[in-house]
Amino acid sequence: MRSTPINLHGIKPGDSLGFAECSPRGAAIRVCTCGLLCCGGLSHVGIVVEWPGCRRPLLCESTTLADAPCVVQGRRVEGVQLHHLRQRVLEYRGRVWHYPLVEPLRPLESRRLTMFCRKHLGRRYDYRGAADARHMPLARLFRGREDLSRLFCSEWDAACLREVGRLDTKNASAWSPNGLARHLVRTGIVHRPRRIK
Repeated sequence: MRSTPINLHGIKPGDSLGFAECSPRGAAIRVCTCGLLCCGGLSHVGIVVEWPGCRRPLLCESTTLADAPCVVQGRRVEGVQLHHLRQRVLEYRGRVWHYPLVEPLRPLESRRLTMFCRKHLGRRYDYRGAADARHMPLARLFRGREDLSRLFCSEWDAACLREVGRLDTKNASAWSPNGLARHLVRTGIVHRPRRIK
């Protein structure tokens, strides 16, 4: 872990955060989603949102691995949840990157993202979908149609970005963390990431 201070300056609603857990579990996720075995690839992603009553933007993510309770639901959940950015980044056991949107959200788009998050808050985590979205040779044969009744991290991120008109995708369920991050950078939707931890 780096000893330099964490700089969250410039993180805005609609930006994504990419996480690389430095553990065997994180390595397995990265390998199955065409990331690097070491901590260079991503094992998780989340999106930054504004939330009524909060002075600073929050991280909205679908995960089973957050130790802190959701700041809105007031309990630990497996699925879509909200966390304070600084706390989530500080407590994360691994590396974190900021993927800023090239075209920042306008106020109406930011409100639309917040409403979308409110609608899906508490939705359960999608274990099967996460397994189906991996980028292995046979995975494409088993990948189904989009299903947002349960959500895994990159499916959630892709659905949010589509909701605010930044990502053109017919199947948010098909995106893995590494596949989504690479696509966002390659197509100019986000700038190249900067490491914040």
